[in-house]
Amino acid sequence: MCVSKPCAFFFCLFGVFSALLFAETSEAVVLVPVVSGPESSADGRPTWTWTSITGDPGFYRYQLDAEEPSGWEETMFTEYTPSSPLSDGSHTLHVQQWLDATSDWSASGSWTVTVDTPPNAPFLIPLPTAGHYPTWIWASNGGGNGTFRHSFDETNWTETTMYAYTPVDPLPDGTYTFYVQERDDTGNWSASASTTTVVDGPPLAPVVTGPEAIRDLQPTWTWTSGGAWQRYVPLPTGRRSGRIVDRNHRYLLHACNPFGRRFVHALCPGNGR
Repeated sequence: MCVSKPCAFFFCLFGVFSALLFAETSEAVVLVPVVSGPESSADGRPTWTWTSITGDPGFYRYQLDAEEPSGWEETMFTEYTPSSPLSDGSHTLHVQQWLDATSDWSASGSWTVTVDTPPNAPFLIPLPTAGHYPTWIWASNGGGNGTFRHSFDETNWTETTMYAYTPVDPLPDGTYTFYVQERDDTGNWSASASTTTVVDGPPLAPVVTGPEAIRDLQPTWTWTSGGAWQRYVPLPTGRRSGRIVDRNHRYLLHACNPFGRRFVHALCPGNGR
């Protein structure tokens, strides 16, 4: 048997190497499931998945947001989706695998998902059309902070904290789809609530001008449209034919919209003296 100093050094070095190898091998047999999922989710029901580091089928148990002794759910599946929506915030799923070699559960593999769901679309109620100034009203449907935005095309939005909208300027006759959304505290906008309204009101009164007093017995009145109306009766030129007698006169003008509805208006007074 070699008892020289070189031999003793060799056996000592071999013993240290064997101890390190045994320690690494002991750590390698501890299986920890590899859990994955999205980092964030706008859906309140995100899905977590996991695999064993051996790649072999296994038996697992999982628990959401805790690792209590009595809170585990056992399964042979390798994914989990909550049955009901989670609250906004961070949620961590812990998964353990059963180890036949030790007859015990492994340490936990974990993954955290941040849930940030948008608010619900508002309730939207169109009021009966009032001529060219229709009004839309709405109410929060949960999850928002009372900040809304509305649009006729889902592109050009107007932000507001009001719960109703009436256009400042009259809307021409036609069909309009009105959209409204609500925002939450983290900046998410809800899906759009929408409704379609048909505007078919009487024409707006034309704007008529003329002399207040003249000596000509054939005075001339002129007018411009009060809206997008296309024809007038009786005289599209704005000049009344024939002579009139000396007295005060009012010129009656009809404005007709493209739908054929007519607005009758008594217009500019004139003095024929």
